[in-house]
Amino acid sequence: MEHHTFAQFWKCALQVNPPAYSATYRGTDHGMDARTYAEALRNTCLTEDIQVVGFADHGNVADAGTMRKVLTAAGIVVFPGFEVATTEKVHWVCLFPEDTSEQQLERYLGRLESTNPTDGARPSTLGGRGTGKSTLLECLRYAMDVPHKSEDAIRQGDEIVKENLGQAGGRVILKLCSAANHMKPYTVIRRYGEPPRVIDQEDNESQLHPGRDLLPGIEFYGQNEIHELAKSPGALTHILDQFLPDSAEQQAKLDSAFRKLRENSERLARAQERKDEIERQIAQLPRLKEQGLEEKLKQVPLLEKERQLGPRILEEVKNTRDGQQQFEESLPDLVFLSDKALENLPHAELLQHGRALLETLSTTLRQKLGEIDKAIGETERSVENLVDELNQALVNAETGLEKEFAKLPAVAGKDGKETGHAYQRLLREIEQVRPSQARLKTVDTLVAELEQARRNLLGEISDIRSARTAAKQKAVKHLHKRLAGKLRVSIVPDGLHEPLREFLQGLSGVGEKKTEWVDKAEGLTVLGLVAAIREGKNALLDKQWGVTSGVAETLVRMTTAQVYDLEAIDLEERVDLELNVSHTSDRYRALDRLSTGQQCTAILHLLLLDNPDPLVMDQPEDNLDNAFIAERIVQELRVAKTERQFLFATHNANIPVFGDAEWIGVCTASEDRANMPIHAQGSIDIPTIRDQVANILEGGKEAFVQRKEKYGFDY
Repeated sequence: MEHHTFAQFWKCALQVNPPAYSATYRGTDHGMDARTYAEALRNTCLTEDIQVVGFADHGNVADAGTMRKVLTAAGIVVFPGFEVATTEKVHWVCLFPEDTSEQQLERYLGRLESTNPTDGARPSTLGGRGTGKSTLLECLRYAMDVPHKSEDAIRQGDEIVKENLGQAGGRVILKLCSAANHMKPYTVIRRYGEPPRVIDQEDNESQLHPGRDLLPGIEFYGQNEIHELAKSPGALTHILDQFLPDSAEQQAKLDSAFRKLRENSERLARAQERKDEIERQIAQLPRLKEQGLEEKLKQVPLLEKERQLGPRILEEVKNTRDGQQQFEESLPDLVFLSDKALENLPHAELLQHGRALLETLSTTLRQKLGEIDKAIGETERSVENLVDELNQALVNAETGLEKEFAKLPAVAGKDGKETGHAYQRLLREIEQVRPSQARLKTVDTLVAELEQARRNLLGEISDIRSARTAAKQKAVKHLHKRLAGKLRVSIVPDGLHEPLREFLQGLSGVGEKKTEWVDKAEGLTVLGLVAAIREGKNALLDKQWGVTSGVAETLVRMTTAQVYDLEAIDLEERVDLELNVSHTSDRYRALDRLSTGQQCTAILHLLLLDNPDPLVMDQPEDNLDNAFIAERIVQELRVAKTERQFLFATHNANIPVFGDAEWIGVCTASEDRANMPIHAQGSIDIPTIRDQVANILEGGKEAFVQRKEKYGFDY
């Protein structure tokens, strides 16, 4: 723009929308493509003498290039930008200098953490039962490859997808923008029976996963899946994880410590077994004090030692023979210096001389090896004769001992010969076991080192788990402020007992009923249980955990390896929820004391909290009454929709109407298929949409007036 020294007035249009805006947000389609739309806009600007245009779309900058090119060619100044929604539900138009590129706009938009082109909106799919709402959401989940949360949900979802996609080899095509990837657009395609494909904006097949990489925080909840969460303490804990600070480093340390602990368990168990075996052998060493027998038996250990030395001589000769063969195999191989290999090389003569040197070395060594081979062969024959002679001498000596033993008096019903044989055998065992006394000291040292390392690891794990609990408790304090008294969340250290119960039920004679005490025991921890087991049965019973005498007996009989496995169990923190069932005061009631509808309401309070990625739910009104929807859930939706995208499938119009949905798609069924035509999509402001919603709402249009008077909502 030119610079002026006097006041200059410009006619401006500072909130011009892209070509797709009307169809997306107003339910009407002008039928023009981007180029035709831009040219029509240019003509209007020239006719109306509009010299400056501000171009903005909801959380999207994709069409800025075409618009800018056409308008600037006509001398019209274009300020590119985008529109975002604040937490106060105010829509801001953000315009930037005319030379700002689309890439810069995308970066600005990414920093604002917009979620997608309908950011701040809460779409709803509305329709009666059997009109295909659940099918639509299940197909979305299938395309995103997000797992179900219960066995029933898996079975139901698989049946829906198979019925609608499997028989016809159908596929789902989904377009989205990824907040995790700076709001870049992607297309997700999944054909039945195949993994999902992700296509980027350059039409290249991407390695990104739609659920894990594009929308890592997206959540899907089918019918009754929320109620399933209420019955799963572990699932509630994972819901809370999204509100915790990034604990990847802490979890990596904990995983590493547990891995080292398991390795320590294996090494320590093996070392302890070796120690026990050595001690058992040493305990068998006999004490021979028989009068007149020791002198006769003195030769027994000496003969046994000679028996061991004979094979050792043969082994040494064999090792020498092996060494000779290995040396012969390592002689120079001259193939790499053949005439063909040296052909045309500039210094071939030098290399040929090197080959000659190696040939001389090889010839000399082969001559020496011949001498070595001869020497080894002569020694082998001599040693074999010597060992044969030694073995015969041992046989003669043992024969002489047997004659002496035959002269011994009978002992304990055995004659002298039998007694002598028995003592001879024991003395041989003594000679074999005696080295174990030295090995025992080495094993004792190893066991002591491993036990110390184990104590250090257990201490490290305890510190990490304490830090994890403290982080969750701190996060809960911040969470309470956002829940505004509607819900109270408590963290119970070591509260998820399922891994411990599964371990105990794996012991012989311990069934599910015999582990019920685990969930009722106060102050129960894994390390506390292990300490009591090591003290004995009475210590277990004195803890008053509810352990029966039979189970206590089983626990104290566990092997060392089983105790180590028990010690390596990580009991995570349990999340306890209490819902404020009063609208005027603080009257909290624990989750297990709530009705089904109240349980779902408690969990919905958590699910509706902020998340950069969408929340997709099928019939959230199931198990909820209209009063709770209007007084609790709808109120939160109206606030939360400015920070997150919600997509609900429902046959209860209260949620989209009173929750102020930005987009509604009305499903209808005809013959064997569901329909959602373009004229059945749009905001509640569009008369045709409003009429269809009124028809679905229980009570018809009159219900709008009644709900307005009762709950204070208007449309």
